[in-house]
Amino acid sequence: MQVSKEQKLALIARMLQNHNTLCPELFGEDGVMRGDVRQKALDIVDYCKKLVLNFYPLFELADIIVNGSVCGYTYSSSSDFDLFVVVKEKEGVVINNKPQLFQNTNSFFGRLQFKPSIYNYPTDLGMIHINDPHAHGINIYSVMYNKWNYKPIRQEYPFTVEELFREYCRYSAELHSYVADLEKINGAFLTAESCKKLNQHLFDMNNSAYYARNTSALHEYCLEYNMYRLLKRFGVTEHFYNYINDSYKYLMSVNQ
Repeated sequence: MQVSKEQKLALIARMLQNHNTLCPELFGEDGVMRGDVRQKALDIVDYCKKLVLNFYPLFELADIIVNGSVCGYTYSSSSDFDLFVVVKEKEGVVINNKPQLFQNTNSFFGRLQFKPSIYNYPTDLGMIHINDPHAHGINIYSVMYNKWNYKPIRQEYPFTVEELFREYCRYSAELHSYVADLEKINGAFLTAESCKKLNQHLFDMNNSAYYARNTSALHEYCLEYNMYRLLKRFGVTEHFYNYINDSYKYLMSVNQ
């Protein structure tokens, strides 16, 4: 369904929330996660934790965290409860190719269609390494230890809805241009090498956005991070990940 500019601007306005208090459904006035919320999060992650540690016996549990907008002042009705199992190698163990391993594991969790919610906030489960940027930075609450690892700081957005929309349009056009220049089969499906390039490009975009969020003085209020949020919110990144999967399916059918 085609979404008009006016509808996109309205969605951006709803996305750019900035409250004076932390989410009252999840946190008490003292800033500590509500007991019932924490227990439900622990119950949900118990499924993921056992699966991960049984499948990867060379890892051990380091923390269980929640991060993202629900742990700050920019939460909205469309926010997710981003719940991560944080792991590290057992003493003396060296594991190579960790990024691909974690990417495959999180893709597996996505395919399970296990999508519980906490007070109407859908829960996204994931597994990350202790050195992953998502395990550090800002707005991170340790469910395991019931304390803030990194407390949120309320600021103001330095851009308007229109300015963010223009940045989104520019970056979306650049991404479409990048994909258009990739080598294709019969002008339609990506080659295997092009699939790898596009997957890496999308991965780098994600890392760059979260690096900006974690290192910029504006944190979650910075332009680059919110532009990337729009790419996800409007389905641009999902569209290209689906394109990669469809191309791989075509390549496999041709090679059979």
